[in-house]
Order: sequence, then structure tokens, then C-alpha cells
Amino acid sequence: MDYPQKVQKIWDSKSDNLGTVDARGLIEGLDETPMPTHGDTWGNWWYDQKNRVLEHRTSHYYVILKQCGNSANVLDWIAQIKDKSWATAKDLGDLVTALDDILGLQGNICGGGTDHRLDVKSYLDRFDDGKYEGGFDARNEDDREDDDE
Repeated sequence: MDYPQKVQKIWDSKSDNLGTVDARGLIEGLDETPMPTHGDTWGNWWYDQKNRVLEHRTSHYYVILKQCGNSANVLDWIAQIKDKSWATAKDLGDLVTALDDILGLQGNICGGGTDHRLDVKSYLDRFDDGKYEGGFDARNEDDREDDDE
């Protein structure tokens, strides 16, 4: 399901006919807003929770979430996508929204203009329902070899 639409339904149920949310609705909305799960989408991007990647559905290009543990790495992925011939402005905006929804960019990666470090695997494991334990290691071979040293 389209994740932004899923969240919007929750907020719509908390607001009056003018779109205003009172304090109680705000607290309830925050409590009811789910973390993205396997198969959630943002435009052409879909979340593969098992493998901890965002996949662009028409190009089959992957953004490896484990490599998004600081602001420089997140920005590098965004810049890489921007330069792809298949990427539209909407694809880029949807990617940023997906990264924010999944990783909480302001709270965990770059809040206050400061570079923060996030152990993405541990962070995402907290929200895992257990169905997708033990996915493949999506890093390239060179990164895996460094672990052995």
C-alpha cells in the first residue's frame, strides 16, 4: 500500500472538517502511525523489509538502507539517483520521503544540522515483525571482506 496514503487516512480520521487536529487527536495520531512495513510504497519506490532496501520498481535500482547510517551516505544516495536517466523529480522526492519515513532523517541522521550516526540494522530490527529475519547481506563483496579483518 502507498505509505503516505496509509498515514494520511489516520490523520484524516483525527481531524475535523477544516483539517484541524486537536491535542488529543495529535497524540492519538502519533500513537497510531505505523512504521513502514514490507511492500509499502512511495511512488515507484517500494520497501523490501526482508533485504532492507528500497527498490525502484521500473528500473530495479536498489538503495541499500544499511548504507544510510549518516548524512553523507544518505546525500550520496540521493545524488546518485538524481543523475540516473530514468529518475524523475517525483522519483527523487518520493525517495527522500521514503528515507525519512523509514529512517527518521531529522531525528536520527541530520537533526539540527549535525551529522549523527545510526546503526540502521539495529534501528530497523526494532520495528521488524520477525517475518524477515536473516535476509541476504546486500553490501558488495569488498564491504563484506572488511568485516573479516
